[in-house]
Amino acid sequence: MTVSVAVAAVGWKFFILYIVIDAVGAVVVYFFFIETHGYNLEEIDRIFEAANPVKESLKKEKVLIVGAGD
Repeated sequence: MTVSVAVAAVGWKFFILYIVIDAVGAVVVYFFFIETHGYNLEEIDRIFEAANPVKESLKKEKVLIVGAGD
């Protein structure tokens, strides 16, 4: 309800505020949100329970694949 009042008062310049808020939000998400793509629920739980979730999400694990039937 306040957008129409603000646009009437200051015109198109009011939309610059939305652009700035969106840009700040994008930077915060990029630098501070933890990447969870490609993890199952148990791995995501382990990440968020860690003392340092960012380091835990970036940790690489080696997987050993043994021949068929072993």
